[in-house]
Amino acid sequence: MSLARSFMLAGSPSVLTSLWSVDDRATSQIMVEYYRALKEGQRKDQALREAKLAYLNGADRYGRHPSYWAAFVQFGAVEPIFTTAPSPLTYALGIGLVLFGLSLLGWWWRTRGKSTGPSQH
Repeated sequence: MSLARSFMLAGSPSVLTSLWSVDDRATSQIMVEYYRALKEGQRKDQALREAKLAYLNGADRYGRHPSYWAAFVQFGAVEPIFTTAPSPLTYALGIGLVLFGLSLLGWWWRTRGKSTGPSQH
């Protein structure tokens, strides 16, 4: 039983894990490339493959040893993660809803004293 399996059983659709302890510098380089590829809309498995290849292209003779890069494996769903920014229409609708809500609140505030009958001063 692995930690990755525990995450999958807990409901995580996808897990990227390492099979053994890895070098911090190599991990950092691979993860930067991995997340860059994900941000571009690539599938998770393809992003990991490209990150490993990018690491290997820049690694020295010792850094190319599989113990530095081969530990990373992707489990579960590999669909791309789409990170699109909200459109201007989304912002306009949000602002419109806030203004509408404020106008309803103002209307309610102005009319709440009138519906309770005559005021007693």
